[in-house]
Formats: sequence, C-alpha cells, structure tokens
Amino acid sequence: MNYKRLIYTLIALPGITSVNAAELLAEFDPPTLAGFVGIAVDPASGNLVVYEEFGGATMHVIDQSGNEIGTIVSPGVSSNDYDLDFATGPMTIDGIAIPAGTLLVFNGDDSPERLYALAPDGTVLATTTLDSLSIVGGAHVPGSNTVATVDYTGNDFVRILDANDGTQIGSFNPGPPPFDIFYGDIDLSSETGNITLVSDSQNIVRQITQQGFCVRELNVDPFGIVLMSGVAFDDATGNMWIANRNGTIYHLDPRPDLGDSDSDGLDDFDDNCVDVANPLQVDTDNDGIGNACDADITPVDDNDCTVNFADLNAMKNAFFSTPASPNWNPDADLTGFAGDPDGIVNFLDLNRMKTLFFGAPGPSGVGNLCGCGL
Repeated sequence: MNYKRLIYTLIALPGITSVNAAELLAEFDPPTLAGFVGIAVDPASGNLVVYEEFGGATMHVIDQSGNEIGTIVSPGVSSNDYDLDFATGPMTIDGIAIPAGTLLVFNGDDSPERLYALAPDGTVLATTTLDSLSIVGGAHVPGSNTVATVDYTGNDFVRILDANDGTQIGSFNPGPPPFDIFYGDIDLSSETGNITLVSDSQNIVRQITQQGFCVRELNVDPFGIVLMSGVAFDDATGNMWIANRNGTIYHLDPRPDLGDSDSDGLDDFDDNCVDVANPLQVDTDNDGIGNACDADITPVDDNDCTVNFADLNAMKNAFFSTPASPNWNPDADLTGFAGDPDGIVNFLDLNRMKTLFFGAPGPSGVGNLCGCGL
C-alpha cells in the first residue's frame, strides 16, 4: 500500500479559487482485473463491487486490499456505460419494494437504458427503464425514491429520476465552469446529500449540492490519479473510493481534520466564514457565505462576488439603521462585537467592508454562490 498525506492550495479552474484538502489512504491494482467503469461499496461488509469496461456478465467483489473474493452476475448487455450503487434506504422500483442495502446497477448500453435491483447472487429483484440520455453513472439519492444519473460528453447533465418508473424529475448542468464528462461517475453522500462527480477527462473531483452549487473541488494531480471512471462513498466512514480506466483503485479521506482556523467552534469544512469568527453562522442572503465575511450586499447587483463601490453605497444608505428602520438592509449588518450581526449597521460593519474591499466575499468552507468551499 502507498500511504500519502497532502494538504494543498491551488487555483482549481479559472474563476474558482479554493483550498483543497484530502488524504490518500491507499491505492492498489487488483492483479486479475483491468480498467473499471463502475464501483460501489457494500455497506454491510465494506467490500467493493466493481465492473470492468465491457465486463460481460460479471461483476467482481474485492476486499479493501484489492483481493478478489467473489463475483456477481451482471444484468443486461456487456457495457462500458455502466455504474453500481447500494440503496441507502428502502426504495420502490416498478412497484416492488426494495430494501436498504440492495445492489443497484445502471446500464447505459441497454436499449433502453435500465436500472436493476439485484439480490446478492445477481437475481434481478426489479427493473425499470430510465428516462435519461447516455448514462455513464448513477446513484441512489439518500432519503428519497429517486436516483441521480450523469450523461457523457455532449450532454454533461445531472438528472434526477423517479426510481419507481424512471421518469425524469429534473436536470441541471454541473457548472460553471464546465465539467466535461466522457467516462465518469456520480455518487451522493448520505451524510450531506451532496453530489460527487468524476470524469476521465478532468483532473478534479467536483462536489456540488443537489441544487448545483459548487461545494468543493479536489485536484487529484498530486496523487497521480488519472482517467477517473468510478467513484463511491463509504457511508460508514465518509471516505471515498475512486476507480480508473487503468485498473487502479484509490482510497481517499476527502475531509481530513483542518481544525477551526477562526476558533468559533466550527470545523473549517462546515464554517461559512473560515477566517472570521461567527459562531451563529448568520447568512441573510442565503448565498452560503456568512454575513461576517460577505460585504457583497448591493441589492440591484446581488451576489456578483465582488465587493466594490456599489456595495459601499448600499451600506451608506443603510448606515445607522436597525430592523425597525425604513432603510434597514440586513445584508449590511456584517458584524458586531461578538463577530455575528448585532442588529445595527454602524462603523463595525463599515470597517469589516473595508477589509474586504475590491476582493471576493469569504472564504467560506461550504458550498456557495461565489465558488467552491474547502
């Protein structure tokens, strides 16, 4: 095993600057297997289930050291547009009740594309067609009877589908900036509900909310990870498994302990103002950046992600106001003596704006309208 730890700062893509932290726990090449297009973590055993590119009728079960310990019959046609997941809770597929922990298969090369629920021996418990286009990845959406899929190049859409009949409920493009996908995958964290995307044509792992807001971008170049084609979360640990087209599997901790930089009682990953103490996390414009570090307050140009003279003028118009004042602007109430807003716009708020002037609001450790978190 190859153990590494790396915390680094980077400009991930034009327009997004973020601090990325991750720990590479292990990597291995299962000796009898080749390039992968699907991976899932069995919540009962912790073992991995993988599918090779055009892997025929066989999925492979491997332990967390890369040793093959079994196989499962794969449904549908031999495929390279294929993914695996385990149901995070009870589901209904084609009117049939499916228990939590059931293996799910998304086959994008079936015509039409299909979702399968399988017994441990590969017996099909239920199946339905999917109203999607060019699926390369799929996952159960925690706490719902829906699944999320991602399309390959030409569409690059995340789609939310009813698991019972496969009809589309909604869709969005996981940008900006664009996230091009050819081979790739999607999974969701049961803890946060956030979506994680990987692609063989990207050097980043992108995490977004179900509304499409960027949460984090992890640059995997320092770990030597390339050609990413599969991703799976271990909900028991919060760790992530990535499979690639070269036949390598990587085990990462995407949230190593960064501490609490501003000593406000919140871990940096969960803090909407990383460098400014704001224990109450007040965010009056709901953009994912706390008031204490968000001086982007201009109502007519809200969330342009720059603090400038328009914002200064908006603070001037709200100066010395309180919630009972006709000119009250809650976004202009940046801070008080305790760090969080105090119900009056005054010189404390003006001084905070001064420290942010001609810059971007934040930084925020959570997903926000102005870019990624940590």
